Amino acid sequence: MTQQKANPLPAPDSILPTSYISENPALYCARVMHLRRMPDGTRVHRFAYRVFRVWLDLDRLEQDDLRWLSHNRANLLSIQDRDHGPRDGSALRPWADELLVQHGIARPARLMLYTFPRLLGYAFNPLSMYVGFDAGGAPMAVIYEVRNTDTDMSHYVFPLTGPSPWRHGAAKDFYVSPFISPEQSYAFTLGEPGETLAMRIRVDGEGGLTMLATENANREPLTDRALLAACAAMPLMTFKVIAGIYWEAVRLRLKGAKFFRHPGNAGRYPGKT
Repeated sequence: MTQQKANPLPAPDSILPTSYISENPALYCARVMHLRRMPDGTRVHRFAYRVFRVWLDLDRLEQDDLRWLSHNRANLLSIQDRDHGPRDGSALRPWADELLVQHGIARPARLMLYTFPRLLGYAFNPLSMYVGFDAGGAPMAVIYEVRNTDTDMSHYVFPLTGPSPWRHGAAKDFYVSPFISPEQSYAFTLGEPGETLAMRIRVDGEGGLTMLATENANREPLTDRALLAACAAMPLMTFKVIAGIYWEAVRLRLKGAKFFRHPGNAGRYPGKT
C-alpha cells in the first residue's frame, strides 16, 4: 500500500506575497521616536518608547476568534467604533468609504485599521491609520486619523500611487500640540505594510524642521498568545502613552518651549478649515 504524503505546512509569512500579509490581521510591535528642535535652534528634545498596535480588517472586526481582543465589548483589549471616525459608535467602513469618495478615491476592496487597542478599557491614539487595498491587493489609499489630548480629531487623506515608500504633504490645519505653532506643514512618508511597517511624519515651519516622528514596527501573527506577550512586555502601554505625553510636555516647558493656546473650533485654526 502506497503511503500518501502529508499535506505541506502552510508557508510562513516570510515567503508569502506582501499583499497576502498586508491584508490579514496582525499584531505590530513598534518603536516610536520623537525629536523636536528647540526654539534656540541649537538644542533638540528627543525621546523614544515601545508600543504595540493591531492591524485589523474593518469588514471582519467581529470574525476574529480571539479570547483577549473584542470589538465593541469590554475585554483585556478591545476595539471600540466610538473611538474612531465619526466617534458616534456607527460602523467605520461606511464612514471611511464616504471620506475616500469625498477625496476622489474609489471604495477599496479591503480597508485595514492600524491602531492602539483599548487596554483595560482605555486607549489614547495620537495617530491611527487606515490603509485601503484594491481588488488585486495593492495599497491604494491612506487615511491618517490625528487626535489631540483635547479630544479633537482630524483626518488627512491621500491616494497611494506608484512604488513605496509613499510621500505626501499637507498644511497643518489642526491643533495637535501646545508647543507647535499653526504655521507649519506636514510631510508624511509611509512604507508598504508587510513583515515590517514604517512611517515618518516631519513637521516644518519657516525656520525648517520643527518635529520629526518615526515608527518602525515588526509584524507578528495576531494570536491570543502574542497579545498576552505584548501586554506583558509593555504593561499598561496605553496608559503610559498618555502619561508620557504630559511628562514630555512638562520637560518641553522647562526647556523653554513656547506655549500656543487651543484655538477652539474643535481644534481647527481660523481660515484653515
